[in-house]
Amino acid sequence: MVPRIASAEPREVFGGLSALNTIQAKTPDGIGKLKFETEDNGLPHSSTGGATRFAEQINFQPPADQGAPQQSVGGSTRGPAVCPQDRNAEFPGQTLTALLPASNQGLTVSGHPTLLLYVPPTSAGEVQFILQDDSGPDEVQEIYETTFALPKHLTATGGLVTIKIPESLPELEVGKTYTYYATLICSPGDSGGINYDQGFITRVEVPSQLAQAAQKNQGLSPEQSLWQQAMLYAESGIWLDTVSSLLSLMEYEPNNQVLQSQWMSLMRSDAVNLDEAIAKAKIVHLSAQE
Repeated sequence: MVPRIASAEPREVFGGLSALNTIQAKTPDGIGKLKFETEDNGLPHSSTGGATRFAEQINFQPPADQGAPQQSVGGSTRGPAVCPQDRNAEFPGQTLTALLPASNQGLTVSGHPTLLLYVPPTSAGEVQFILQDDSGPDEVQEIYETTFALPKHLTATGGLVTIKIPESLPELEVGKTYTYYATLICSPGDSGGINYDQGFITRVEVPSQLAQAAQKNQGLSPEQSLWQQAMLYAESGIWLDTVSSLLSLMEYEPNNQVLQSQWMSLMRSDAVNLDEAIAKAKIVHLSAQE
């Protein structure tokens, strides 16, 4: 059965994030997981000393051997993924976009990574997501496919959607590059056509400096540990886990303006070069159902 996204109330970062009784700070495979409790007081969790704790700039360093940007829709790294009826709408130029560096390729150490997708203001009600392995000599192997409904508040303003590769699937293989496609379903019965964007992800071994840092971080607070992970992943050019670590940290401290500024700087950096509208977009987590 194809997993679908539940219509349950989404969780948002950058405003509107309700206090969580327990936050599971998911770190990529091989690094370990952190679990910590928050006070159930119904109030947003405040940041203490955030200006000093998270002041060092995250510096994402693309791998030197990653080469030229992978090609996508129509020979462009950022495809014109917008419904035909929306092309002359109030938000011109905003399209469905895989949240990846300028190379259009993201590295991960996780066997089941979390991906991010920018959904523009749109009249589409659904997005289809497909992950495939096309490294074989003969045929493309589809690994995962799902279609999920877009909540009305998201289609009105646009936002970032997280897509988690389910733990029930086999792990992505180290050293292999996978292709994924996200397609706007612009009307009932629409097969997608050209309204899609494409990205590439490669799983790599955990760098030795990251494994060593995981041991050193055991005495740190959960938020400091996540921050150190984000810094180290960025320096190692491991994009997906840099972003995942920052997302987990921002869930713990949703009102921390320093973290929000760090996120904006990362998205707008030369190595990533995403539009300002994407960098500022709210992040919406939609829960998957098997």
